[in-house]
Amino acid sequence: MIEEKKGGKGKTIAIVILTILLIGSLGYIAYDLYFYKYFKKEVKVEEKKETKKEKVEEIDINDSKTIDKLKLIIPHNDSGKDAYQSTKVTYKDISNDAILSSVGQLIYSNPEGYEIYGSLDTTVNKSDCIEESPNLHQSERGYECYVKNLKFSIDNWYAYKKETISEIVKSAFGNINYTDDDIDIYKYIGICNYKNGIYFCNYGGGDTGCAEIGKQSEFTKATKKDDKIYLYEKYILYTSEDVDDNGELTCKTNIYKYGDKSKLIAQNKEYKSNFSDTYDVDTQKTIKSQVFKDYEDQATIYKHTFKEDGTGNYIWISTEPTN
Repeated sequence: MIEEKKGGKGKTIAIVILTILLIGSLGYIAYDLYFYKYFKKEVKVEEKKETKKEKVEEIDINDSKTIDKLKLIIPHNDSGKDAYQSTKVTYKDISNDAILSSVGQLIYSNPEGYEIYGSLDTTVNKSDCIEESPNLHQSERGYECYVKNLKFSIDNWYAYKKETISEIVKSAFGNINYTDDDIDIYKYIGICNYKNGIYFCNYGGGDTGCAEIGKQSEFTKATKKDDKIYLYEKYILYTSEDVDDNGELTCKTNIYKYGDKSKLIAQNKEYKSNFSDTYDVDTQKTIKSQVFKDYEDQATIYKHTFKEDGTGNYIWISTEPTN
């Protein structure tokens, strides 16, 4: 009897132990399955976050006033210290002249779109002239000078206060440091002389003959993502020298991949034009177009980045080559 009791007690203990082990195993398996499921869920969420694509909107590059302005404010003056370099640049990498040249492009494209301090007139008394107007001289009809708050009688002559220029700089580049100075507007189309807090501007002329230095480019695409707009531009830089070839004009031309002339594509490439139309602007446009056509496949694709400043206005942030 005693042995039977001992045997029964042993079986009971074994059953209890097996039950505990079974419950523990089932609990571990359930916990493991739950953890695995939770972990996989977290991984999937993270993967989903990583692969989520931000919306990129394409903008019609030929049908937008915003894009038209952005094209003008890209810092450019063919100095090698403008936006078109062989590496990514911000405003700290470009010259003061390049910044002001962009301002010149804006006021040249729409001179009456900004507060005009004075305009040129040739039928006034000397006392009506803005003090120390840089082009002050007397003609048969009177004094030729900039006249404060008088409707201009000669097109393309305007004066602006430096505060107006400062506002234009801010609208193009934000709150940056720059120095008030003369503005040489790109490709001989105008100049603004700075004197005593006033910018005296006159526009005219143009690029004629063989261009000493110039850019040829084509804007190819514009996109928008979040608060940024990206402009893409196909670009080459070239320099030319006039050569008289028995009565025929030859432009001996060097073509460069980047604006800082760090990579020469072609040297002394010859483009010819008849001397009778050497200084006809349309003829020079034809020559320039041919330069671009010949070397377009070797052009640099520049990416220009603009950021919304919180007022709906976009400012230039950076430019970088993509190839």
